[in-house]
Amino acid sequence: MNSIKREEISRVVPLDKAIEVFDKNGFRNWLGNNHSEFAALVARLEEEGFKIKSATEQVPVQMEGILPDGENFYFRCRGKSCSLRVAAKGIEPLENPYWELSKEQWEWPEAGWLGATEIDSVFRGLLADYRKDLEKIKKVLPNLSEQ
Repeated sequence: MNSIKREEISRVVPLDKAIEVFDKNGFRNWLGNNHSEFAALVARLEEEGFKIKSATEQVPVQMEGILPDGENFYFRCRGKSCSLRVAAKGIEPLENPYWELSKEQWEWPEAGWLGATEIDSVFRGLLADYRKDLEKIKKVLPNLSEQ
């Protein structure tokens, strides 16, 4: 069994020092502001007819719920990419999506720390891509609108 030596413990940064460093860089303020902005984004989406079942604002950014048209969706940003998966009503979008798209445009680990404004933009962009493909999807899956 490995043991930690007393001199190794002294190399660990104490929590109060770490918080001081983060505060100098505005990290704590960013977390608080992003939390409020993300909550406002979720509220706006719900006003637009989305049903958000769960949402997390960082590492990873995730939203899961139901689109206004009734399809299930799963949106996630982590590492270098953001993705959207869409499944028919009553189907789990993580396990059995009929449509998915991932965009990789960030440096690791930026995607998991996106601000609410960029999350909104990326989510709506992926959603627009889905809607562009919807007519093609309905030709392949003609019973989709009945589900």
